[in-house]
Amino acid sequence: MEQLKNFIPAEEYHQDYLDKNPGGYCHINLNAVNTFLIDPEEYVKPDDDELKSKLSNLQYNVTQNKYTEHPFENEYWDSEEKGIYVDITTGEPFIPLHKQIQFRLWMAKLYKAYPERCCKLCRG
Repeated sequence: MEQLKNFIPAEEYHQDYLDKNPGGYCHINLNAVNTFLIDPEEYVKPDDDELKSKLSNLQYNVTQNKYTEHPFENEYWDSEEKGIYVDITTGEPFIPLHKQIQFRLWMAKLYKAYPERCCKLCRG
């Protein structure tokens, strides 16, 4: 490890940004972490008979029986079309993976910077 070189402190108005700007562009209200962004009542899962008639055998097994499909074999594996992923059974939108990763990285940075203010993170 090398000693830090060329450190330039940020201007005073950048210091303690989240404290000074609670509604700022990069602030997430941690009190709202458990608030649903999507109303689950809008995306009701159909009964088993309807799912069996609506889905292919592969789709049914993946979504209902924890089956893992083979790579490069589904109809969308090479699609580059822009859009979002939705649950095929309910139509509920998913957060795209790259957005989930960005959010988790941001939360990790926030937790390191303000551990006393962040909620306890648990696995499971």
